[in-house]
Amino acid sequence: SINVYSGITATTPATWTMNPTYESDFTTSTGWTADTADITYDATNYEIDWSADGTASSQVKSYDLTSVSDTKWVLRTKVNIKNFSANTNADWNQFSIGLGSASTNMNTAKDYGGFIVSNLTGGDAGYQALMTTSDQNRFGTIFSRSMSAETLYVEMIRESDTVFRVNLYSDSDYSSLLETQTDTVSAGTVTDLRYLLISTNRQSSEGGTNNGSVDDIKFYNGVTSV
Repeated sequence: SINVYSGITATTPATWTMNPTYESDFTTSTGWTADTADITYDATNYEIDWSADGTASSQVKSYDLTSVSDTKWVLRTKVNIKNFSANTNADWNQFSIGLGSASTNMNTAKDYGGFIVSNLTGGDAGYQALMTTSDQNRFGTIFSRSMSAETLYVEMIRESDTVFRVNLYSDSDYSSLLETQTDTVSAGTVTDLRYLLISTNRQSSEGGTNNGSVDDIKFYNGVTSV
């Protein structure tokens, strides 16, 4: 059928946003795997809390998206880094959120694309955009923005088979861009990223702090823009 409307004047263009393939504001944690010692569901504040502090450990909490494009997707999330201080030794403590080919921790090899907060004393410290054929290769493209206790709105975009982009914003509308970085892989090497992963990884007993929360996740499959 056709509907005809008259007498309507548009003064500004409309803004359209597509519906996510998956979204959660964490009023529940339905579908996510069980809590670990360092990654837990907070039913009071409606978020997932993570801590990369303490002794050596690598942990993960995951959600199975079932089917994800190998060339196009967008993942948006709020990352609140609640406490941060630099390490006092050469070990690392890391937080990561992204998509992986298996629901395993950061010390297990798998295809992966995500955003990393890597707390080190050396040149590999920093916010990072990482797409890799081995999640054990934990160092991607490093942002120039210094890490701190702050709230970031992180947008991860798989732009193609080979190009992965991470945009950092300061607002929930994803309009005030702070910085963008890309990481690249060889064609056909990173596939089947079906698991949404919130991960922590630390080596030995580092001296710094790196903990916070994740909230307001939205995943869009098969597109490079929402």
